[in-house]
Amino acid sequence: MYRVESRLFNLGESFDISSLESDPGLRKPISDYPPDEQDNIRRAYLMKGPCQPNHDFPLTAFGDQNRGFSKTWYTYYGCWIEYSISKDVAFCFYCYLFKRDRGADAFVVGGFRNWKKSERLQEHVGIVNSAHNKAYMFARIAYKDRLEASIKVVRLLLELGLPFRGHDESEDSMTKDIVKACALETVEAIRRDMGDAYFALLVDESRDVSIKEQMVVAVRYLEKKGRIMERVVSFVHVAKTTSIALKKAIENLFSMNNLSISKLRGQGYDGASNMRGEYNGLKSLILQENKYAYFIHCFAHQLQLTLVHVAKHFTPVFDFFEVISQIITLTGSSCKHKDQLVELQLEQILKEVESGERLTGRVLNLLRIIEVDGITLDSRQKVESLAYTMNTFNFVFKLHMMRKVLGITNTLSKALQKKDQDIVNAMDNVNLCKARFKSLRESGWDDLLLEVDSFCEKNKISIPNLDDTYAPPGRSRRRIDITGKHYYCHELFYEVIAHQAREFDDYFSELATELISCVGCLSPAKSFSAFDKKKLVQLVKFYEVDFSSLDLLVLDDQLDMYYLDMTKNIEFSGLNEIGKLSIKMVETRKSLVYPQVYRLITLALILPVATATVKRAFSAMKLIKSEACNRMGDSWMSDSLLTFIEKDIFLGTDIKTVAKRFQNMRPRRQQLPLDY
Repeated sequence: MYRVESRLFNLGESFDISSLESDPGLRKPISDYPPDEQDNIRRAYLMKGPCQPNHDFPLTAFGDQNRGFSKTWYTYYGCWIEYSISKDVAFCFYCYLFKRDRGADAFVVGGFRNWKKSERLQEHVGIVNSAHNKAYMFARIAYKDRLEASIKVVRLLLELGLPFRGHDESEDSMTKDIVKACALETVEAIRRDMGDAYFALLVDESRDVSIKEQMVVAVRYLEKKGRIMERVVSFVHVAKTTSIALKKAIENLFSMNNLSISKLRGQGYDGASNMRGEYNGLKSLILQENKYAYFIHCFAHQLQLTLVHVAKHFTPVFDFFEVISQIITLTGSSCKHKDQLVELQLEQILKEVESGERLTGRVLNLLRIIEVDGITLDSRQKVESLAYTMNTFNFVFKLHMMRKVLGITNTLSKALQKKDQDIVNAMDNVNLCKARFKSLRESGWDDLLLEVDSFCEKNKISIPNLDDTYAPPGRSRRRIDITGKHYYCHELFYEVIAHQAREFDDYFSELATELISCVGCLSPAKSFSAFDKKKLVQLVKFYEVDFSSLDLLVLDDQLDMYYLDMTKNIEFSGLNEIGKLSIKMVETRKSLVYPQVYRLITLALILPVATATVKRAFSAMKLIKSEACNRMGDSWMSDSLLTFIEKDIFLGTDIKTVAKRFQNMRPRRQQLPLDY
């Protein structure tokens, strides 16, 4: 990757900017360079800036006074004045680069050293159309071109998530300032998109590759077209992940980005222990300041907890996943094993993609290869044991059973990770998942058993007579009154599904609150069949700060008109999500006709469903701050990550706007042209 500062202007691989003579009294005129190199040389000198050494300037006798170059002139004429140590004279930086007629101007040829006539410095600048000001204007235009070219290179690297090889990470780094300007403009664009809208807060924290705790903060809001947006606005390094420390970091973020906690109407975290405390957690600290920032536990995290709980606390399932873990460890322990597995899978991948054989058949063949090639007796014994286990009816039954269970939850998991998912639809998906578990328990046994028997026959796995007494593998015979069918059907299949269903009820019960119940009345599904005016009026009580007494009076009549309009208007027929309803209301300008109803829809939609957005941000963090780039500073990482994750916003920012932001971040020797 090219270094931005030194190779931006196509100077050639052998060209070294540092080799250019800095002392203006020693460097050769621009005209002495080959014509095709002169523009590049000018840009290179512009990059270096005027030569202004911190020097013990010598004094020269002028009559009865000693005079010399004054360091204060760097301040008064800093953008153009240069000093030559070798010749003790002053030069004009811009005239050297751009003045076409060098003539006898001392500031270009020979140098100026009549220190007693300091007024000559201002005379050199002259009037608006003077030769110096024309050269200065050329320099400013060249500076603009150089800056814009630098921004374009930086934008490309940020967009692709590529490292800045050899870059300077010091506080004065030009590249670092450009990246910072890009990040600030990206956040500002998000702020403009948010406007004065209500929003929810999504927070999660994780360690980066250098073992630093990084907190990701995202906002969820409705943009002007009625679409749900989730945008990452910051990565914050927190030395302590206590609730107080996280709260302080969020307060600083709000202050820097002009976000008001009074507009906060929702909180969503991943469920980490330091964020879940009822009284001392971050949730509670924010609720103390804003009681309308309702906390919604991440749906995806709750789903994960239900699955983990069953896997850990139901012994047959725990044993099954222990075997799976050992198989994965063994088959994935070397590149050779992985390549062999891929080759075996490719042979039958098309015809077995639906049957499920790929999950065991090809792996079993690989285990046999490993068993033959095993280096140690211990490894061969492990492979032999695993191969035997996989060739049992007991393992195959659990495999197909868990595939059905995880297949149901996988659909829900994918749905919950959508950025535009609304809480009513999420709850519908949860309820649908519960219904599928119920259906599986009521009518899924015969199909499952048929599927397992068919698989065993194809793979020549012994099928036991389920009417015989069941003997637990590797255990003493006990409970001789239990048949195989009773064990697999009642104690395994039914029990796993019942256990999973109970976990769903336990983890998602907190969401069956009055708030969610009222929000559900906004659903447009089935021709607004869930509409309940009484509950929607009740919903306003949860957000009483957002509705005046006059709004309440208007809302009562507005809801009647709204319902009649929605059920009769063909443009709103067939909608099944609140998110699509909000978009359609903006498109048809119904959001202006029913502003109070649309406000309720807005408040419902910004309630967070999952922290999938911030989870995805951590994946990007591993790409940007990798093992090879593990020393990058927090600010550099945050700015790079923000622009990479929100690249659709970032790439929409104007280069001139970024350039102005960069220019105003700190005092610069060069200034942008007036047309900026």
